[in-house]
Amino acid sequence: MDVLLALQWKPLWEVGSHVLPLAYGSAKGHIHEAACTLLLSELTQRAFGENATFYNDALTTLGIDHEAGQRLRSPLQAIVTDLAGTMTIAEIWTALNTVIASETDRPLPRQCNYTHTARLENLRARLHASAGQLVPGLTAHQAKGREWETVGVHLTGAERESLRGGLSSDSEDHRKLYVALTRAKRMTTVVSGEAL
Repeated sequence: MDVLLALQWKPLWEVGSHVLPLAYGSAKGHIHEAACTLLLSELTQRAFGENATFYNDALTTLGIDHEAGQRLRSPLQAIVTDLAGTMTIAEIWTALNTVIASETDRPLPRQCNYTHTARLENLRARLHASAGQLVPGLTAHQAKGREWETVGVHLTGAERESLRGGLSSDSEDHRKLYVALTRAKRMTTVVSGEAL
């Protein structure tokens, strides 16, 4: 499959380690989320040749301009390499803080809490799974107006029920579901976590 779509980001992170979502969730302007987004962007650049969805928002949150963002690429790539190795997640978080601090005066959280840990662990799982080809994960909103040959769509139980009952143009979620189901040129497949 060329891409996996879902209505929200969270299911894309949960469906399997061969899917690399292009964002953690909607950008909320949190410093730690922005730092992790810059690291995610290095993986999406490596795998798909494009930045993470909220890359520009992350730069803004961190008070970093595009030139500084370019200067960060090499040290962030080194952190990605370390993440694939044996360094602990706490050590990775410290290294990420140090690299980001070289270009911003905004304070980053020193302690690595569960949210940071989960994001870094998710990236590590994708790095270890990338011996096979990673599949980009996008929300229906990010996929709007785009097409691929073969599209997988991750559906929740409620979304499957909506399809059985018929979609309504009055429902925003139904409209998003319609967008997700109509992005394929050739084939759309319903995907569950076990299929990957």
